[in-house]
Amino acid sequence: IKIGANFRQYSPDSKGSIFMDTASKISNTEYGIYSGFEKDFFYDKLKVNGTWRMDKNENFDFNFSPAASLVYKATETDIIRLSLSSAVRNPTLSDQYLYYNVGRAILIGNLNGHGEDYGENMVTVQSLINYYLPASPNKDSLKFFSVDPIKPEKAKSAELGYRTTLFDKVYIDANYYYSKYTDFIGYKIGVKFNGKDTIINGEQGYQIYMPSIQAYRMAANAENIVTTQGAS
Repeated sequence: IKIGANFRQYSPDSKGSIFMDTASKISNTEYGIYSGFEKDFFYDKLKVNGTWRMDKNENFDFNFSPAASLVYKATETDIIRLSLSSAVRNPTLSDQYLYYNVGRAILIGNLNGHGEDYGENMVTVQSLINYYLPASPNKDSLKFFSVDPIKPEKAKSAELGYRTTLFDKVYIDANYYYSKYTDFIGYKIGVKFNGKDTIINGEQGYQIYMPSIQAYRMAANAENIVTTQGAS
């Protein structure tokens, strides 16, 4: 039986150049607890392994990630293995606290959410383009949306493997895995605007009146389930 733990504290000091730390310093703490066992059965033909892990970041709820594996030694050369596992990835400091102006957009973290549900006027880039282009057929609609606060990414995986030796000369080790991710961490792009009018010169010499706008790329979780699989 094995027992373990980890603790980590982040204290970045970017002076506002990368993170949201101009008004106050950022301090972010996370820790985890781990326990696992391994046991042999049937005269060492079957090896059973089980683990349990709990992770906590101060900005997110407790997360649990159990795992188990079986290794069966059918003969001296034939071994079959099966594993079921789960894992958690906490959002990074950038996913939480980033604030970096790259000119065309501001790259921003997402601890508190953005958009319509959080008191902000935010629309998709394409709907804003369609709304203001003179030749656009969709001048009467803007597509408002919201991005919920970032959450930890979770994964579940299954793996099946087989190992053998043929003719005392050929060694074979084959495996297949399938993984499923929920709340996969990536980003979304949107435009926030206020009611102040600004005159912008169009490429063809015309002028349009539109609110003051700012594009953002926000850390976000995928709404759909992401899967991956492979074999070797």
